[in-house]
Amino acid sequence: MGRSLLVLLLVVGILFTWEASAGSGKGDDHQGFASLPAISQAARQELEQMVDLLLEKWPAGEYVYIGLGRSPALITASIKNRASDEVAANIPLSQFKCFTFVNLDAVRPVYHLQDTHKSCLYRHFDEFLGHLPADKPWLLLDFVSTGATLFSAEYFLKHYRNLRGHTGSMVTVGIGGAFFDTKSLTRRGIHCLMPALPPNLFAALEGSDEGKFLMTGSFSAALHDEVFKDYAEYASFHYLKTPVSRFDELRPRRAERREAFQRVRSILQQPSAHEPLPAELLETWHHYPPSPKVISPPHPDR
Repeated sequence: MGRSLLVLLLVVGILFTWEASAGSGKGDDHQGFASLPAISQAARQELEQMVDLLLEKWPAGEYVYIGLGRSPALITASIKNRASDEVAANIPLSQFKCFTFVNLDAVRPVYHLQDTHKSCLYRHFDEFLGHLPADKPWLLLDFVSTGATLFSAEYFLKHYRNLRGHTGSMVTVGIGGAFFDTKSLTRRGIHCLMPALPPNLFAALEGSDEGKFLMTGSFSAALHDEVFKDYAEYASFHYLKTPVSRFDELRPRRAERREAFQRVRSILQQPSAHEPLPAELLETWHHYPPSPKVISPPHPDR
């Protein structure tokens, strides 16, 4: 079997691995649990390895972790399970792209926030992040395709923290796919966590483990396909599409947690029903620090 065909089979296998997990209990269908995606054995192991790397680089006792939007749901759930509820938070903020990346050396503002818009945005930050320690570094993380949302959120969170008198710094971490160009993040002061394909993938595919691997699916592929957004703690919130006049009517509240997030925390705390997969069939996560030459953003109101 040729390598191109093997790669095609691999992609198809990943895309069709995420089956709906069966609900349990009388209220599951009402809560939508019957349609929640299953977590493959490969994804569980790769998630654990990625969170190991994250906590090794930025220890839980020293940092507070903030998941941006719905994509990092499993990551923040895993961190909360390992440490405590107090060290991780999620904030609904989807497609928050106030900047665009022209090339590796240029950033351009595309959405100008007036004072009234910024006031509402900072109230949104107060709602979901106001309880976090003001003197600790905040680590903002998101799964990225371009990194524009993460870059924009970092910019306004820095201004917000200065306005609120915080003394803690900001760290941004972009979670990329296996073929992500890390330079698009590291040149902008963002740390990148990116998986490498299994080192013996093709050898494994050509051997007896081919079918076994095709039925697993990777964690990075699931993130790319937005599989685990259904487990997010909060529903999506498109701030840039919300009129200021209707902000109080449409804004989400921290108390409006979705039960699916507690569900996935419980799933991750339980032992897996499957045997661990060998390392040669799994992606391994790596850290890419910011480039020495970091590009500063222009002021978005100019």
